[in-house]
Amino acid sequence: MTTEDELFSVKNLELLLKNPHVQSLGEITRWPEVIRGNPEIMEIIRLTKTLKKRVDGHTAGAIRGNPEIMEIIRLTKTLKKRVDGHTAGAKYEQLVVLSRAGVESCHEAISAEEALDRLRLGLHVMLRESSLRQDLADLLRVIKENRVLTDRIMLTTDGSTPAFYEQFGITDHILEIAIREGIDPVLAYRMVTINPAVYFGMDNDIGGIAPGRYADILILKDILHPTPEMVISKGRIAAKNGSLIEPFPRLNWETFFPSASFSRRHWSAKSHFFEIRSPRKRLMFPIIKLINPVITRTEWVEFDTKDGLLCLNEKDEFCYLALINRDGEWVTNGIIKGFGDGIEGIASSFNTATEILVIGRNPKAMGMAVNRVLEMKGGIVAVENGQIPYEFSLPLGGLMSDAPMKQLAQKDREFKEFLSSRGYPFHDPLYTLIFLPNDFLPDVRINYQGVVDIRKGKVIWPRRDLAEQ
Repeated sequence: MTTEDELFSVKNLELLLKNPHVQSLGEITRWPEVIRGNPEIMEIIRLTKTLKKRVDGHTAGAIRGNPEIMEIIRLTKTLKKRVDGHTAGAKYEQLVVLSRAGVESCHEAISAEEALDRLRLGLHVMLRESSLRQDLADLLRVIKENRVLTDRIMLTTDGSTPAFYEQFGITDHILEIAIREGIDPVLAYRMVTINPAVYFGMDNDIGGIAPGRYADILILKDILHPTPEMVISKGRIAAKNGSLIEPFPRLNWETFFPSASFSRRHWSAKSHFFEIRSPRKRLMFPIIKLINPVITRTEWVEFDTKDGLLCLNEKDEFCYLALINRDGEWVTNGIIKGFGDGIEGIASSFNTATEILVIGRNPKAMGMAVNRVLEMKGGIVAVENGQIPYEFSLPLGGLMSDAPMKQLAQKDREFKEFLSSRGYPFHDPLYTLIFLPNDFLPDVRINYQGVVDIRKGKVIWPRRDLAEQ
């Protein structure tokens, strides 16, 4: 982000960490910076660890309800914080450094060896089954075969797509996989209840049924069928036989995500924002090649130019790619290979940079798509033949929606079908949009700095600032 140094300053993060609603610092995706001893990251880890405290000692005053003792216990209990990691690609010797630096967990193990390495180093391991990766069964099989103690293992769906959740379910789905793979059902249920509650220091509130805990109770047909037949919350039946009994709480989202905050100024995108200029007759350009929905590689390709503009005409496998600032102040131009060759213009505010990502072969359509995203105050928009065949509104900061899950799942499926029919070859396009601008996955990304070689930390094609509109 352009303002990340200010926004994620040690001072700001310390204020957040002291908030009782904040349970952890994470996930630290830039783990190489921890290896190099980045002073700001090391300082915020240190601060987080100093807030991790427990209540010990004689409790007679608390039993009598002494107000001062009760208040100090309450404050102390809110201060236990964790440091969550994202150690994708880290080798064993690097994991040693990360663990010693204070990283306490990781959800990025994608092989048995990686899971066991993290457990052996004392990390808490969150095993994942998500819309992006479905390998939980393989990981659990190794846990069972090696008779690994499961106290430090949790199960997660990570951040999956709406269609995935509607098709498979959420926690009940990962429990079904665990039980099917021969994990003792009691241990499997502990992995999604008491284990995460203990890890996040919340076992005094959740994770079990006992005095003083939140009384959320799931009634099951039997231990082998984890989909609840009834849910009791705060002493009331909240859901039964798959239907809500109590209305879902409604929030005034405008308070948190005012629509006027999506962009600070009135502007509109022009087609020339998405063109790549060069005075040469031929231009060698660093393209971003998609290997799967999220992993990329750099390829240098020579393109013809015409009237000072790079031409894609004879290279059908490529699309223009751009990241443009929500306020219209700058743009980074690039080229992507492997996204699909039938895309005229798609714009999306759904990404880790919180800017607008644009992909297509027609700069005019790309500009129209951006302008519709600005008009909606966030979302995903496709343009073809001057029309809008697909749009997905994300009014909460341009990243989220408060629409019902069934509606979101349908829009998710429609988006996959739309892109697949136009050449997108992978299974999870939302993840492609999310991760193209980030800086914690290899190999090449597009962000505020420009087109960036992540491994070398080098800008290989710079952004350009836009003139006032």
